[in-house]
Amino acid sequence: MIDLITRSAENFCVHQLALAYVVSDERPKLRTVVASIVIRDDDTSSHRIYIAYSDGMLKLITDLFLGEAVEDEETLVDMALETVNLIVGSAKILAAEQEIHFQIATPDLEKDEIANIKYEESRLIRIDDEEMMIAIKEL
Repeated sequence: MIDLITRSAENFCVHQLALAYVVSDERPKLRTVVASIVIRDDDTSSHRIYIAYSDGMLKLITDLFLGEAVEDEETLVDMALETVNLIVGSAKILAAEQEIHFQIATPDLEKDEIANIKYEESRLIRIDDEEMMIAIKEL
């Protein structure tokens, strides 16, 4: 599952942000905003997908989507939630092409930093010095 979500996030970087990126297994070094979404497959197993953004990454995404610099926290949180929805929604389409099907819940903002959240697998996407981490935990 982490590979599908990562591929979807890579597509997001290419097609939505139009920016070069690097994927690694590193952990983020910066303070993060974390959005999550639960997915459930046909076999009744569930996973929580986390996407953690450095402050700069979230501002970069927001600025590109809205076409202007935005600093207010409410807009940045909305963009974090929308981005996790876009990436996991795209992963659902990629999964269906492989005969894998799952349902998506409503995204949530996590209260904890990603460093305090337990998960099984993760990938880090870096654009310049900014970071977005994808993590997954079976529920």
